Amino acid sequence: MTQRPCVRQRSNEGCNRLDMSSPIPQSESPVQPQTCCSRAQLHEDKATAPDEGYAVEVDSVDQKAWDDLLPRFQDASLMQTWAYGAVRWGEDRLSHVLIKRNDEVVAAAQAIIMKAPLVSGGLAYIKGGPLFRLPGRASGLESFRQVVRQVYDIYARRRRLLLRISSNAVGDEIPAMVSILEREGFGRDLSRGSERTVLVDLTNSLEELRRSLRRTWRQNLRSAEKKQLRVVGGTEPELVGAFLELYKEMQARKRCRDIFNCEYFAHIQQNLPNPLKMRISICEHKGEPVAGLIVALLGDTAMNLLAATGNKGLNLGGSYVLYWQMLEWLKERGFRWYDLGGMNWETHPGTTQFKTGFSGKLGRECSYLGRFQACESTTSYLVVTLAESLMATARMLKPSVSS
Repeated sequence: MTQRPCVRQRSNEGCNRLDMSSPIPQSESPVQPQTCCSRAQLHEDKATAPDEGYAVEVDSVDQKAWDDLLPRFQDASLMQTWAYGAVRWGEDRLSHVLIKRNDEVVAAAQAIIMKAPLVSGGLAYIKGGPLFRLPGRASGLESFRQVVRQVYDIYARRRRLLLRISSNAVGDEIPAMVSILEREGFGRDLSRGSERTVLVDLTNSLEELRRSLRRTWRQNLRSAEKKQLRVVGGTEPELVGAFLELYKEMQARKRCRDIFNCEYFAHIQQNLPNPLKMRISICEHKGEPVAGLIVALLGDTAMNLLAATGNKGLNLGGSYVLYWQMLEWLKERGFRWYDLGGMNWETHPGTTQFKTGFSGKLGRECSYLGRFQACESTTSYLVVTLAESLMATARMLKPSVSS
């Protein structure tokens, strides 16, 4: 049974909020209403002014300006690109917040605005953000505080939406970020649990990284390198198409509900500007694609997005060659970290074993910041919770993926 939300005070602001600790089903697309609000339509309440020295702008940028801004942030993510938001949810649902200090943008967030039909409730979803880490700065935590405070004010207080932040941030600043979120009126979504990943530190030499591989992983790599395998990499549409064919083979073979349809990635790639495009690597055997990998290349961290092995590639070890050559390519181009894209020993033990074997002794297992929520509207809370419950039920009733 879903508990009713309890109301508690938002520290240092005196605003009430709804505690989102009651279970909410996990969803890639949290709610799919049929209408959306006007991007400029704010609640008539007066805005909360940013701290002295800071300024806030709402929906003041177009796609080109946002695309030009993103590469400045070390914590930029694919989910915060204009193309990702527009393809996944529709361009008219995008909303952008900029935090400036001395006319310099020091923090930013792209939100997806989804309102339910006939009622005033809805969702504001900041996926893969907000962004606040700039190069050469000792810490961006004050910028993080400012953007968190402003998105709460804009979306939760003034637009009366359930505000959700889902961040893949990792690092030593996570405890301080959690503290800021809680002080600014957010609660962790306990239904998700702790989402973990494993990072490869690319500041190590290739020799050190190779020695760090787990013994079985290193042996499999050595065996695969002796076979007639060739890796082709780039951003071209043809590579995306080759990957999708491999992914479809994997879908049909595994017949798992949690393997989602990823064909929209082709449209995202097409709409991304060249500096933000994903890297697609295809492993071929005698000219035929047998395995593929898609990696996002933003900020100082490259992140695995999708991986697939075709039926003919199961016994060739193509994935070992793909991952190792991707690591070499990323290191050559100065990336700091290689995020292998999540791990879970309980639900995906095989994949997790592969990733931890690759990251090896020098790998860093850690938790993402995760998902936090804030809401001042009972209507929005109930609307989003009901929509997600219905979607979760529909997914459970849907047959396993098949060809």
